[in-house]
Amino acid sequence: MAAQIPQEWFGEKLRDGAASPEQCTTLRAYFDSIMSVDDAAKILTRPVQQAATAEQDQTEDEVDELCNLWAIVIDLIIEWQVAHPQILRLLGAITRLPAVDRTGKASLGTFTDDAGVLREYQLWGHVPKFWNMLSDYWHSYVAWRNQAIKSPQDSDITEENEWTCLNAFAALALVEDGPFQGMKLLNDWGRQALDLAAQGGAATAPVDVPVAASWLVLAGPELRRTHKQQETQWRQTFEDISKTEDLAQRLRDDATDMVARLSED
Repeated sequence: MAAQIPQEWFGEKLRDGAASPEQCTTLRAYFDSIMSVDDAAKILTRPVQQAATAEQDQTEDEVDELCNLWAIVIDLIIEWQVAHPQILRLLGAITRLPAVDRTGKASLGTFTDDAGVLREYQLWGHVPKFWNMLSDYWHSYVAWRNQAIKSPQDSDITEENEWTCLNAFAALALVEDGPFQGMKLLNDWGRQALDLAAQGGAATAPVDVPVAASWLVLAGPELRRTHKQQETQWRQTFEDISKTEDLAQRLRDDATDMVARLSED
């Protein structure tokens, strides 16, 4: 099902300089099912392609254009959970674009893959800079989470805040059929999010339970398979939360559901 993202959102991003007119037009057409995912991928990546294939080395321009592209994609991730499936399909289409010959160009950086091998980023299979930027966001929201716990009256804690949306995207990407399925980075984020919830217990439930629920609903079997040693602690925490009477009923219900998911054979 296509995500319905209002024109006002794109208009705001355009006014703020967070997206170009072409990005807004293309993304709106894609989310409205007017444009195919492959066409959207080609148009959105065109500025990077132009910098990457210039006769002179324009790696700085290339990196700038990459960051501009990923910035609007990440805004969509943290603000529109309903759009996550389409965002994953778009990223998948970008990874399938023809490889770009960057002979003679400066490196876009290196990364260690899931097998522990040091590799150099390539366009487009590695979506260079995307995971770096998303990781920066993830860790900045961990800091937000810690501050929200210390000063809840100063924090905008809603059921679907940006921290929750970011984790929901990571959980879906971990299990969705596509180029990021089984990605170690995402698996590690899931474990850390659930560990934070277990450490905080009922005291941090308003912040941690929606995040933990996203992981267990979307990627529970995968996390249970790879982190069996933490499962007992997670289950005990959510059982305690489910019995904490001064918590909101929705949090207790989510905790009860997570206990059930962590108890399945």
